[in-house]
Amino acid sequence: MMKICLTLTLVLFSMLTIAQNKPTPYFVLNPDGMKSNADTSKDFIIIERPGKSRKELYTAVLGGVNNVFRSPKTVVSKAKYTSISIMGNASKSFPSLSRNVNYLVYVLKINFKDGKYKIGPISMNNQFQKSEMLLPENAQMVERKIFSRDGQVRLKDTKGDLEDYFNNLVETIINQSSDKWNDW
Repeated sequence: MMKICLTLTLVLFSMLTIAQNKPTPYFVLNPDGMKSNADTSKDFIIIERPGKSRKELYTAVLGGVNNVFRSPKTVVSKAKYTSISIMGNASKSFPSLSRNVNYLVYVLKINFKDGKYKIGPISMNNQFQKSEMLLPENAQMVERKIFSRDGQVRLKDTKGDLEDYFNNLVETIINQSSDKWNDW
C-alpha cells in the first residue's frame, strides 16, 4: 500500500512539474499560420512598455535576442531602432512533418515604437533533406500537413509542439529583454 501511495505521489508531482513548464500561449497555429492567441485575426502580439522609448526597447530586445541565440550575427538582421528580424532554424525536430530529415526554418519579426513593440508575424518553411540537397517546401506546406482541407487538426502533437516552440521562444526573448536583465 505504501508503494502505491508513493508511486501515485511521484506520478502526480511529475505531471504538475510538466504542466508548469508550458510557455505562455502568445501564439496559436491555425491553417493560416501562427496567429495571436488573444485575437486570431492578427498575426502579431503587442508588448506594452509604457515610459520606454523606441531606442530603449530596441536596445533591450536586441540584448535579449543576443542572449537567446548562440551566434546571433548569423540569424539577426536589423534596422537600427526600428526592427529586428530573426531568421532561424528550429533547434527541435518535428519528424511528423516529413519522412526525411527536416529543418524548420522560420522568420520572426519585431518592430518598435515608443512605449511598445510588436512581435510577429512568424513565417515557417519546412525544408527536408534528400541525399545531400536541402529542398524547400512551399511556405504553406507546414500548415497543410498539420491541418486537413476543412481546417481540422490532423497532427495534434506536432501542432502543439510548434506552438510550444514558438511561444517558448517569444517568452524567452521577452524575459531576456526585461529590465531585470538589463539593469545591473
